[in-house]
Amino acid sequence: MEKILLAADETNISLNSGAFKNIESYSVSKIISFLIQSIFVVAGLIAFILLIVGGVRWITSGGDKEKTAKAQSTITAAVIGLLIVFAAWALIKLLEVIFGISILNATIPTIINS
Repeated sequence: MEKILLAADETNISLNSGAFKNIESYSVSKIISFLIQSIFVVAGLIAFILLIVGGVRWITSGGDKEKTAKAQSTITAAVIGLLIVFAAWALIKLLEVIFGISILNATIPTIINS
């Protein structure tokens, strides 16, 4: 980055330090990629936790049909959630292949003038 020269006291100010040190590394595509990956991780963790909760509820149901049904519905919801997350991931991968972009790695092709 270029330095800014102030005429009043002729002090050089560098924007490559402090809070602006890595400003060039941030872009819209990288932020979107990070958000998509974060959503997948959070959704996977939530589904995993729900599977554990459903399993513990099933084990501690003690044969009570109502508690067992609640545990089964929790496990079913977690598995359906995992299937939805996997389907979304597969759709993103399909779009990456079809359009030649990399959504999860934040690389978008550019047009080069020859």
